[in-house]
Amino acid sequence: MVDQYRIGRAFHTKIHQINDYLFIGSRSALDDAQLLQSLNIKKVLQLLDFEIPADDPSIEIHYIHLEDNPDSSIIEILPDCIKYIHDAVMSQTQILVHCNAGVSRSGAIVTAYIMASQLLSFDKALEYVQEKRACVDPNEGFTAQLRNCDPRDLALILL
Repeated sequence: MVDQYRIGRAFHTKIHQINDYLFIGSRSALDDAQLLQSLNIKKVLQLLDFEIPADDPSIEIHYIHLEDNPDSSIIEILPDCIKYIHDAVMSQTQILVHCNAGVSRSGAIVTAYIMASQLLSFDKALEYVQEKRACVDPNEGFTAQLRNCDPRDLALILL
């Protein structure tokens, strides 16, 4: 059973921690310099249809154009996204992956990273991410694309 209260509360929380160095959140998280500083976030993977600069110039933003549309392809951007996240995690640098709401685009990319780094199926990786941020819900196009990905193939990006 879906816990609507938990999902609603997660949706209204700017940022959630996935593991020691990986965070997921909404656009409003980027606007909260004090929050980013308190979490020691130094890198941001931004998945939007337009780039937004960070208020804090010490934060490195890696912008990737991605529309939250079921027809948008995420397969072609997965290597860049997964590698950027992994490089941050391996260098023990806190990284925020964000889109507008922290639900679909960032949810899909963080799920793909978990698939690659933990060799989990899409469903298991999504479940893991939703345990941390309950409102994560990639659109049906992103879901279909990730279901067709073999975690072992995604893991090759990490090498």
